[in-house]
Amino acid sequence: MNSEDRRSHIRIHDQVLLAWRPITREAFEGIMQAFREGRTTPWSECTRAYEFPKIDAPLKRLREKDPALAAVVEILDQKLTMLLNRLARPEEDECEAKPHLVDISGVGIAFQSDEAIPVGQVLEMDLGLLPSHTFMRLYGEVLRCDRESGGAPYAVAVKFIWIAEDDLDRLIEHIFQRQVLQLRLRRQQQEAD
Repeated sequence: MNSEDRRSHIRIHDQVLLAWRPITREAFEGIMQAFREGRTTPWSECTRAYEFPKIDAPLKRLREKDPALAAVVEILDQKLTMLLNRLARPEEDECEAKPHLVDISGVGIAFQSDEAIPVGQVLEMDLGLLPSHTFMRLYGEVLRCDRESGGAPYAVAVKFIWIAEDDLDRLIEHIFQRQVLQLRLRRQQQEAD
């Protein structure tokens, strides 16, 4: 396994905005063919986040000089990006993505569903990362769908079969940021005990 594979396989427990729709494999192939031919994109207006210039490089320099100020600027940047994304998508209420607790990595996602989803089913998925409200459309194939103890819901495991490279980079960056935050909080909790 090379370093790129290891990077994409780190899995975290997280809350995201998620919507999925079953589609046929033929429909998926048609979407991909139209995308390859440049006739369409696999994204919808509802789920495509607007991108704003990143402040990573200046923020890194500021962090070296004044860590406290850099932390404030980073929080303000996240809040502004979230507000601008929400304002840029007034139709967001029409989007079906709802909060879900998931296990997610760069190669797949596991979530709960009230309904069984057949193994092998292709899903068109809209995924929103929080708190930035960065949305992406991706496609996955159901690998497993098991009934949880107690009857409902179902535990669904999905392997990503298509995700845009830029979206994959954003997802992996999000996973690393959340992992760092979770480790920091765990360490602080241990120190407090």
